[in-house]
Amino acid sequence: MTKAVKVIDKGIFLDLDGVLFDTAKEAYCLCALTLNRARSPKEVNFSSRHFKIFEKYRFLINCAADYYYLMKNIDEKIDRITIDVREEFEKLRTVALPEACEFEKNFLAKRRYVKDNHYADWISLNAPYAFLSKVRSLIKKNKDKFFVITTKDEETVLKLLEINGVEFLKKNILGRKAFRKFGSKGKIIRFIKDKHKMRRSIFVDDSKEHLSSCADINGLKLVHAGWGYVASEDKSFNQTEVIAEIQKMLGG
Repeated sequence: MTKAVKVIDKGIFLDLDGVLFDTAKEAYCLCALTLNRARSPKEVNFSSRHFKIFEKYRFLINCAADYYYLMKNIDEKIDRITIDVREEFEKLRTVALPEACEFEKNFLAKRRYVKDNHYADWISLNAPYAFLSKVRSLIKKNKDKFFVITTKDEETVLKLLEINGVEFLKKNILGRKAFRKFGSKGKIIRFIKDKHKMRRSIFVDDSKEHLSSCADINGLKLVHAGWGYVASEDKSFNQTEVIAEIQKMLGG
């Protein structure tokens, strides 16, 4: 007998990187390890100009392969007085260099290596935003209504949430596998909304590209998180405003 799918009238969709966790240091560390610029997390220099530029342009990243293009651009321009990597970054990403695919594979392998061999360092490189503490009680009271939509692997997501005391339904974490299957966060969210006959929902993400993939979904309010990886000129919402929107959605 086929199990009936639960109807969920309202849903809250949250991104992970740049919304729940600041993972810029982890990403930079994995880039350094992948490119053989360090042998362990402790050898990575987070006070360098290189990292500060990486952190500034982290908002360009949509998947692990993109880090290859970002690092390549920073390397080429690091000696300049002023640096803007956006134009060259977009050109390279459009070409889709095969080296980026190989980089992504090694990048993900390095994440597994750091988790297995430098666990304490790995935890310290994934810092929770204050937003996670603010939303924790809402998640606890409304577990079935909260979903994490991310390009990160599901196992890592669940582990980070558990470590930070957040009880989350594993089935409500849609990560790398789902992203590869559907091709965009918009298609993932549309599938979930249709599956649960969801009438109203909110999607909180710091990426304009991921938000734009959801622009035509009925009953979905898009919220651009301003505390994550965003360009200085972007219009976005602060944590207090986003929590208020979520509370209004759950209570309305």
